[in-house]
Amino acid sequence: MPKDQTHRSRPHAASSTSGAGAGAGAGAAGPSYKALPIEKRDPTGLAGVSKLKASIRQTKRLLAKDTLDPGLRVQTERRLKSLEADLARAERRGVEKKNGEKYHMVKFFERQKLVRLIKRLGRQSDTLSELEKARVMLNYVLNYPNERKYISLFPSTSSTEPSTKPSLTLPNLLPNSDQPDPDLTVLGKGEKRRMEMLLRVRNMMRDGTLPAQPEKDLQDRDGQGDGEREARNRGARTAMGLGDELVAGVGGTEVGGHKGKKGKNVGAQEQEDEFFESD
Repeated sequence: MPKDQTHRSRPHAASSTSGAGAGAGAGAAGPSYKALPIEKRDPTGLAGVSKLKASIRQTKRLLAKDTLDPGLRVQTERRLKSLEADLARAERRGVEKKNGEKYHMVKFFERQKLVRLIKRLGRQSDTLSELEKARVMLNYVLNYPNERKYISLFPSTSSTEPSTKPSLTLPNLLPNSDQPDPDLTVLGKGEKRRMEMLLRVRNMMRDGTLPAQPEKDLQDRDGQGDGEREARNRGARTAMGLGDELVAGVGGTEVGGHKGKKGKNVGAQEQEDEFFESD
């Protein structure tokens, strides 16, 4: 009798095992993607702009209630300030990402040109001043903060105009070491900003804040991850004297100019893009 019971129980056990296997198979066939938490998706750990704006609206609605407990009101006001600070950081991060993608190729080509010029000038003993200028410009490209729209070093060339100069020459932007700094008041807005940053980079190289031979650091920089690049960009922004300053249109006031169909400041955009290398 016990043997018969054992014998009869085996098909049942097998059936259960088969059912479990079918369930496992169904589970394996289903979606296995699991969304990463925000702190793993973004180096700064910030929520998205839309989510932060929604939280701010909800917090303001709560503060608008007259019956809100005084203690809870204080906590909510603190939360509102924190959310607004996070929103400013998230918007800045979005601008950095947008500018980083937009000017990536321009920076890449200018970096390649400067590296070639540095190699060429390094083989010539009578061009030390030009070599220093090329290294200053390379540091300018490498450390240009993505918060700002990039101002190109090399002029854009037209294929219809005949070239009377060599194909690759160092832009005549910086004065020699024995010459005074240029008068910034006679320069246009883009030229002035570019010259200010070039002079600042040169001073930072001389006091050791930036490397004197940036071409040797390129390999290490190219191997950095997203978090390291974000930290580097923050460091560059601080080193270049920008601090937490925001670009126009992000937590600040736009520069004068008429707006286009999408509300963009067309006059300011054209003025800003005057020195950007076209695609």
